[in-house]
Amino acid sequence: MTPPGSPPPPHLKETGSIRGNVSITTLRSRLDTTSSWMKSSLSYANGNCVEVAGLSGGEIGVRNSRDSGGPVLRFTSDEWRAFLGGVRNGEFDKFCG
Repeated sequence: MTPPGSPPPPHLKETGSIRGNVSITTLRSRLDTTSSWMKSSLSYANGNCVEVAGLSGGEIGVRNSRDSGGPVLRFTSDEWRAFLGGVRNGEFDKFCG
């Protein structure tokens, strides 16, 4: 992840932030073309899904599957592990409706 106060890498444009140091980033050009985006096997066929990919520098990217050129949430591996731990512990179940 880019250190706080540093400009984003040349291929990225900062567009906003969400809680703490997790940022929304818009692509100016393709991300690492070797990144393989995947979505859950439990995803709905209507396309309302998110995709996840390992990015260069060890970060994890999350994007809307219907807007592959749109914003990408970028997480450090520690942030991603903390999020997954919360999911496994049911901490986000209240958002399921």
